[in-house]
Amino acid sequence: MTSPRASVACDHCRGSKVKCLNFDTSKCQRCHQLALDCTYTLKKSQLKRKNLSHKYLTKIDRVILPPKSLILEVVEIFFENQYKSIFPFLHKPSFLSFIRSPEFDPCAYLDLYESKFFQANYCQSFKYPDPVVLISILALTSRLHPIMSKIYGGFSEIDSPSSFIPKYWNSQSQKFNLSYLDSTLIEVDSSKASQASNYFGWHARNLLKNVFDSPTIQRVQALVLLSSHEWGEGNNSRSYLYVGIAARMALVLGLGDEKNLKLDEGSVEEYDDFMKFIATESKRRTIWSVYMMDRCNSSGRNRSSCVKLDDIRIKLPCQEKDFTFGNEINESLTFKQANDCIHDPLKKTSLSNLSTFAFQILLFENWASIAKWVGETSRKSDQPPPYESESTFHKLSTELDLFKSKLPNNLVYNKFNLEAHIADGSGTSFGYFHCLLFLCRVFLNREYIFCNPDALPLGWWKATTFDLLKSLKEKFELINTLHGINKMVLAPFTGFEVFTLSATCFYFNTFPSEVLLKHLPLTDRYDDLVKVEDIKTTFQKIGAQSVELLTTWKNAWGLGRGWYYTAIKLQSLFESVNTKDTDNLQNENIRNTLHDYGNGELDPKNAVSAFINSPGLDFMNNFDLSSMFPGWTDAMKI
Repeated sequence: MTSPRASVACDHCRGSKVKCLNFDTSKCQRCHQLALDCTYTLKKSQLKRKNLSHKYLTKIDRVILPPKSLILEVVEIFFENQYKSIFPFLHKPSFLSFIRSPEFDPCAYLDLYESKFFQANYCQSFKYPDPVVLISILALTSRLHPIMSKIYGGFSEIDSPSSFIPKYWNSQSQKFNLSYLDSTLIEVDSSKASQASNYFGWHARNLLKNVFDSPTIQRVQALVLLSSHEWGEGNNSRSYLYVGIAARMALVLGLGDEKNLKLDEGSVEEYDDFMKFIATESKRRTIWSVYMMDRCNSSGRNRSSCVKLDDIRIKLPCQEKDFTFGNEINESLTFKQANDCIHDPLKKTSLSNLSTFAFQILLFENWASIAKWVGETSRKSDQPPPYESESTFHKLSTELDLFKSKLPNNLVYNKFNLEAHIADGSGTSFGYFHCLLFLCRVFLNREYIFCNPDALPLGWWKATTFDLLKSLKEKFELINTLHGINKMVLAPFTGFEVFTLSATCFYFNTFPSEVLLKHLPLTDRYDDLVKVEDIKTTFQKIGAQSVELLTTWKNAWGLGRGWYYTAIKLQSLFESVNTKDTDNLQNENIRNTLHDYGNGELDPKNAVSAFINSPGLDFMNNFDLSSMFPGWTDAMKI
């Protein structure tokens, strides 16, 4: 009796033109005997055959998931950290309920995926989530769990990724032996954390690679999660492409139109109204997450956004508690309605019911405009001058002030509100929102530090610089407080914010002391900042402490390591600069040094030679910050 031929030949057997024998195992007989990687590349005609694509999607390079208890810990980290940044689309009670349920067996999850893959509506996906979503969560968050780094840290995309076997995995029993490992006694290994996440990122891409032209809501969610993961690892092209695909999938599915979000009542009779609302709100939050990730990814120069606001004609996210408990409300506004309320004083609609996520979405549009101006135009070609109402700087600054003035009392930044949000469990979201708000102010006002105050209207430079320094000081206090209690979002974007904080403080410290003493005299207004005599010492300390904070991002993200080491080099560089030797700060050497800081391969060691002798403050009159630090204007350039 002849051995059964596999319905699809593996790549090795097909290339050798020999019969491929596979008895429903992960490898065919020949690849097993020869210790080869057994992979399958399906043709379009084969993909159309019923169930064939799903069978081989699960057979190719099958992911080995950690034990259920460990998955629960990693998913909890996701909801307490990454979720509270720009990924609020998963319903935590439903998702955790599935993970805890007897139906979820990590060893058989992909088999469940095969049997539950084609569901009639989105409500059913809450009972049977697409594995690619979970695997994408593991890709984004495994780097933050010490045991995950221990188990999967040996993975390498270069060295036979398909044959990688996690540490402590017993192939015979198909189980992990982790009884003696205690996560409380293990620190995250910075050399392994990224690799642990890359293991799941690699497998998520394997699951998605043959279904990019078959959009589903959960694939949109997986792609936007993977976009953040890839960006943080310095994989520029993948990140930019994934968020672009996610955006187009979302629009193809009609998520930008409110009428398309409602569920087909005839197909969801078995679900309660609260579950229907949760499913609708999850769809709504999914495309808003795509929007926020897109605005992150397209910040700075030469990065076109993938989704326009005109394409999203839906309500902003509701309050988190309403989403959690399924409380349908009618007070939610669209982006346009909320934006009109901010700009039209005659509008009587209250913004007090808007969620933090809703305000954050509104703020991201301010950030996108500021980042684009700083990155592509800046003050070098901004006419008229910044203190005139027609200037771009004045318009952007006024927009930011107007936005801040419309925040409800509980969302205004002060120490009382920070402590209240921490006690309420919303400190992480509050912190992410205000870090973005501070970043907007820093990017705007930083453009005019090195301008001659005497060449500007009386008091303008002082007010602008004070707002910059106040934002830096409060931003540091916020991050330091949240980081100290493990409530700071550890995402690539927040790492960039900490890097900007440290580098800006070091940069400010090169400003001539005599000018500061002349133009920032001690008054009652500045008592809450620092005394002028101590101002440079204060911000030098903030810069140094911010570098220490960056250690956490260095340990978790590939891109974080680049920021950390670059910040250290900048600290040394600026400390060595004589403030009188700053005429040629625009030197091309420095311009090239930090042009692509986001790639994590910076080397500013030769930049000191760019500083040459200069009399007085003449260099300030025409100083161009973007010439010295063009990389700063490219928030997401990798």
